[in-house]
Amino acid sequence: EILDIQSLVDAARSQNVNGAQGLPTSFANLGYSELRLTNGNYYFDDADNIGYTKIVVDGNAALYINGDVDNIGAEVIRLTTGSTLDLYVSGAVRNIGHIYLGDKNAPSSFRLYIGGREKATVSVGNSIFNGAIYAPEANIHYIGNTKIRGALFAKSLTGTGNLVVGYAPPKPSEDCEDPDPDKEPEPEPDPNEEDPPVI
Repeated sequence: EILDIQSLVDAARSQNVNGAQGLPTSFANLGYSELRLTNGNYYFDDADNIGYTKIVVDGNAALYINGDVDNIGAEVIRLTTGSTLDLYVSGAVRNIGHIYLGDKNAPSSFRLYIGGREKATVSVGNSIFNGAIYAPEANIHYIGNTKIRGALFAKSLTGTGNLVVGYAPPKPSEDCEDPDPDKEPEPEPDPNEEDPPVI
């Protein structure tokens, strides 16, 4: 089932921690050069002004933005070690730039949800995007040697250059029981072993 990003953003308009944190719901009214988000759900309704504010995430936060965003990159958002961010944009995200967010061994620490239908361009050059991109209605276009460590879900995918998507398999929690504790683990393949002859 496809997530309705617009409905999730609309719900966050009245269910957020902005008031408790003393924050407006407009980037234009912030007056800060740096915005620090801790635990909770945050909502902003003027996405055009997001580029004027440096957002630092220090906790487990969800950020809901109503509208289109021209650029998402390292100059806009930074995560501290161990923090997570779910970023919901109801409209388009036109450019996904140089982003090295969170822990490379935990790409799920950053998840970008795009509700719009416009093309989103991933232009990271020779850098790495750590995280997941969910854009069920949008075309993702990549430029250059693009490496995504995480996940990519889009309506369509086009690009120029090389695209590599790596993933980390899910690990069971410590309290999860092994369904077959007596089963021996499968051996790792030998990279030096030659392929069998074709008959």
